[in-house]
Amino acid sequence: MMINHHLKFLLFSLIFKTGFSAEISVFVLTGDSVELDIQTKLPEFEELTWIYNKLESIVKYYSKFNIVNSYPAYNNRAILNETTFSLILENMQKKDSGLYTARINGQIINDIVTYRISVLDAVKAPVLTVNSVMFSSNSCTVNFTCRTQDLVINSNYQNNTCSQEEVTSQENNTLILSCSEELIMCNYSNPVSWKKDETKIKQLCVNKENEETKAKPTLLWLYVLIAAIVMLILVGIGIVIHRHTRKTGSRNEDNQL
Repeated sequence: MMINHHLKFLLFSLIFKTGFSAEISVFVLTGDSVELDIQTKLPEFEELTWIYNKLESIVKYYSKFNIVNSYPAYNNRAILNETTFSLILENMQKKDSGLYTARINGQIINDIVTYRISVLDAVKAPVLTVNSVMFSSNSCTVNFTCRTQDLVINSNYQNNTCSQEEVTSQENNTLILSCSEELIMCNYSNPVSWKKDETKIKQLCVNKENEETKAKPTLLWLYVLIAAIVMLILVGIGIVIHRHTRKTGSRNEDNQL
């Protein structure tokens, strides 16, 4: 079988080499496969064993007989390449996190390479919430929140920009907030996955401008209506006062006669 058919992984590694040995840190997405290479030319050996956490054997290769022995716990998901001696581990789960070592036995016992594997779940998408939009003249200010289960960023978009911010959790999850002239972007990632949420600035600001433009004529008509009502009330009061004055004047004339 082709290795590429089996191998589905996201690999971020830091390699620290000292002489003949190396320790490599690898992050793997839950459910994916990973290939562990030898990383160096091997001397002659009688046996090569891949070991989990320095104790549990995964597979063993006997060079004299050209035989591979897979141990029961890994029968269905560990594949040894008998040419390069790399190890493919399939369907990785969180419980599989730990140290993986290639060890040779011959005249001497030597650990060739050790991988420190961390199996991580994919992150969930962040949520970008617009809290308020204020529009005045040619300026649009948007207050918003970028949120995940464990991280929060609050910020403002103004004058076609916002300050880029980044926060990281203890689990090495990173939340990044950034803006362009057109978008507010909220990116959430860990070493094996990445999700985002975004919103269009222009749409927010144009909608707010349209709302305020529509509101202005409404307010104008409201002011006109209030003024008309006040005028009617004043006219009514004037008529009542005028009638009362005329009636009082007529009574005074009658009394004089």
